[in-house]
Amino acid sequence: MPPLMRPASLSLLDHPVSTLCAALMVQAVEAAVRGMTPRSRDRGCDRSCDSHLVSDVASAFEPGGSCHVPPSCTNQMAASLANPASADEALIAPTRHNGTPSHTTPPVTSPALRGAPSNKPTAFPSKATARSHPTPHHPSHSSSPASQQLAPSLSSPVLATMPPSRSLERLASELTLSFATPRSPEAMDVSSALVPVSSAPRRTPKPPKPPEQKNSKRIQPSYVEPEILSSSIAAEWAPTSRTGETASKVDPRSTGGAEEKSEGVIAMGPSAGGRTISQEAFEALVAENIEDLGMEPDEALEDALQTLTLQGVDLSGIIKCIPGVSSTKDNPVIQTLDKLKGVVSSLGSSKWNTATKDPNSQELVKLIDTLYGLCSIEGSDNATITSRNGGVELLTSICSSLDVEFETPLTLSLKALSSILHDIQTRELFRQNGGPKIVADILKGSSNPVILDSCFAVVVAASTSDEILKELFIDLKIDEIVMKILKEHSKDNLYNLYDAIRVLLTPDDNRVVASQVYGYARQFAKVGIADVLVKALCEGLSLSSLSSACIALKAVAVNDEICKSIAESGGIDATLQCLDESCDRNNKTIARTCCSLLSKLAGSDANKNAIVEIGGLDRLMKLSSKFSEDPSVLQEVMCIITVLSLRSPENAARAVEAGAADLVLQAMQKFPTSFQMQRQACLMIRNLVVRNPENRTILINNGIEKLIRKAKGSHESCKDAATAALRDLGLDDYNT
Repeated sequence: MPPLMRPASLSLLDHPVSTLCAALMVQAVEAAVRGMTPRSRDRGCDRSCDSHLVSDVASAFEPGGSCHVPPSCTNQMAASLANPASADEALIAPTRHNGTPSHTTPPVTSPALRGAPSNKPTAFPSKATARSHPTPHHPSHSSSPASQQLAPSLSSPVLATMPPSRSLERLASELTLSFATPRSPEAMDVSSALVPVSSAPRRTPKPPKPPEQKNSKRIQPSYVEPEILSSSIAAEWAPTSRTGETASKVDPRSTGGAEEKSEGVIAMGPSAGGRTISQEAFEALVAENIEDLGMEPDEALEDALQTLTLQGVDLSGIIKCIPGVSSTKDNPVIQTLDKLKGVVSSLGSSKWNTATKDPNSQELVKLIDTLYGLCSIEGSDNATITSRNGGVELLTSICSSLDVEFETPLTLSLKALSSILHDIQTRELFRQNGGPKIVADILKGSSNPVILDSCFAVVVAASTSDEILKELFIDLKIDEIVMKILKEHSKDNLYNLYDAIRVLLTPDDNRVVASQVYGYARQFAKVGIADVLVKALCEGLSLSSLSSACIALKAVAVNDEICKSIAESGGIDATLQCLDESCDRNNKTIARTCCSLLSKLAGSDANKNAIVEIGGLDRLMKLSSKFSEDPSVLQEVMCIITVLSLRSPENAARAVEAGAADLVLQAMQKFPTSFQMQRQACLMIRNLVVRNPENRTILINNGIEKLIRKAKGSHESCKDAATAALRDLGLDDYNT
């Protein structure tokens, strides 16, 4: 019997293969390597079971079968067919190095292997699997009389080679995945990858990973397994990481990487990037489908899209062109970028302003306007295409070259730049090209409200979910810049300014172990931004800015000291005035944001009595009556009452007198499916009754128990709050 062969590396081909046949073949080869077949381990089975197993596996590779194996494997199976007993004995009793038997394993019965595999090929998503390739001839493979029985099975190429180091589950998943993946002709010749088991290198355990250092940024690059792709394009794949490293620079098997930063240290968690593919690799895959598999152009494109989608590849920013039929140059975004690059090159590196007489300056405005229009189309992929083809670098360079007096092109460039900063990669390019400093310089040098608002739009887009850029803007004294602009432009409609405060003070980067935004908020309050925001609310803002200003003020109010300072500056009165205005204008958005701000301010015990004393509870009841059909507003009202009655039986009694009991009864009856509102109602009931026995009687007599139990049984998220409410109501069976 020739020596058993195994592959030096994994190679999966895309021929139509029955998953069951593939699994049987994997088990047979793996068991042979371990020294026994699956059936030889079965209990209560005679020795002929092993020959039946080999016969079952071999039948799958007949001319009508669905898969084929390498000649080296068929030789062993043929030998087993010719002499089942001897093959069974050899497998059941493997020998030691000195030739003596090491052990004998009793046979067991394997029900999973009793059925014969189907001879019908399985249909797979990729049309490429319907093609067949000529079989390379390997004269090195030996032939025996017994193996002649399986000679017809050698007329097709090798399906796959299975390394024993992989588990059966891993192999089965990779086999199934590979069926939808077209392969290049180079990947079909695997004879050179087969080596005898005796000469194969032994696997050595990997050294333990060194312990992670504290205060280091940890970012996990997303890895795309190149073995599932054609060998001609595997090199084009690269893991997605913040630092833009390619596969040649990052160990693809690593689970994370350290990231250095010159100033400050941020502890980073794992990244949530996905698989990506370059434009060149995508076009190579389509061309391979056409040239090697004989597909029609449209069919080749559809197959490439389907195959990559099934493999979880992010195709955003990929221009779906067909080599030889269409080109990336036909895309309007690429055409605009190419023209814009030419105009920028002709204008030179000097500062461009209104005094620039170059006729290309007008063309510059036109092209930037066109690019911004393309990137602003909802549902299109134009913004991603722009960022993947040098748009971030180009627009950042234009913003740095334009004088602040050149309003139209600068505003359009900033708006276009904000529209393409949509993910980690684009924000990293913005950082690498000095974007934060360029924007900060424009904010310092301009007094035009339109340009200022456009700059803050870039700050919002760049800082969203990016702790590093938040820190860079803070290092550039963005708080002092915001303070100066708020004082000078308090009457202007700077919506994005308030939004920038919110984003800079929101811990929204899930890669960060511990965000620094709490310190940033204290820094904003220290320079006086909270007082300026309160003043803006008192003086009155437009409806578009009022909601954003309330959210910004809430983001600054991060501790008791700041909440007290806001109240002393008139923040509570201003917020209640905004509540009244939302009732008059029937504006639900302003009502919700003002309630949320008031809840934050009520978190300070010193502010609770102040809110109640100036008629806050009566205004809340009026608001709930106005928006009685909106559970989101009612939920915010209940949240304020919950905070006001916390550790304050006096406020709890006054809340029930104002109508809080009727509010909760009506809301729970009217909106039984609103689980968030139902949960907040249970929390409010707890605070109303835990220190006030008289309130328990009022609520129980009005049937609150039935409503709480209904909420507890209907919503999983309400169970804990509902159980606590029933307990604080004094009910013995609260936990049933």
